[in-house]
Amino acid sequence: MKKLFFSLSLAAISLLTFANHTDKDKKKAEKSSRKKESAQVFNYEANQILDATYSDVTNLRWNNTKDGLIRADFNFFDETKSMFFKADGSYLATTTKIQIVQLPAKLRHYLLEKFDESQVISLIYYSSPNKAGYYAKTAGAKGETVWEIDDNGKIDTFKSF
Repeated sequence: MKKLFFSLSLAAISLLTFANHTDKDKKKAEKSSRKKESAQVFNYEANQILDATYSDVTNLRWNNTKDGLIRADFNFFDETKSMFFKADGSYLATTTKIQIVQLPAKLRHYLLEKFDESQVISLIYYSSPNKAGYYAKTAGAKGETVWEIDDNGKIDTFKSF
């Protein structure tokens, strides 16, 4: 009888010890669960589209953008790509990081007429169902600027910061 009582007492003490959270523990647990909810970026529909478009990706990372979009960053063979989706998983656009030598010759000529190669920080090719084009990010004395380059060599400011 003493053994049974001792076992039940021990079980009760263990239960009370581990189940009795302080307010600090409760706040920590709530904060942790909020982080997990905000980190939840996986979307089945977006994943299906990515798999159908690029079957063999590596280094896949899912993120939320500050604009509420879902972003999948990955490598596809030797290319670094990002796909963007609405929150419901519908496809918006794909970007591919490129080098200056990968630009069509005409566009490379226009870009290097306007900027020294050392000023060009990054280049991307953007494609969506409605639009496709090249974007260049440059650094200069006045800060960084993203330029939109059209097929005719017209270079317009897209965003300055």
